[in-house]
Amino acid sequence: RSYVIGCASIMAKVLRDRLMEFYHDLTPDYAFKQHKGYGTALHAERLRALGPSVFHRRSFRPVAEAAKNRDVAIFFLKKYRVLRAPCKVPGIS
Repeated sequence: RSYVIGCASIMAKVLRDRLMEFYHDLTPDYAFKQHKGYGTALHAERLRALGPSVFHRRSFRPVAEAAKNRDVAIFFLKKYRVLRAPCKVPGIS
């Protein structure tokens, strides 16, 4: 039984690390490839400098603090030019 739990744990970590590399490709300024989302000094510095990305968990207190007074999703979409077509959402230019 513990063998299965250990395997599942390894698989979850590998999947998470690969997701972080994918997120890095989308948002290289956050350096996800280097810190993999763990609470390193680099991660904290990028979070302070850039604010949270759409990949950050808003329920985590440091992220919630960094997100105050920001429209994070729109910031991300505009910064990385994900919005290519005109946007019809009220309040978004």
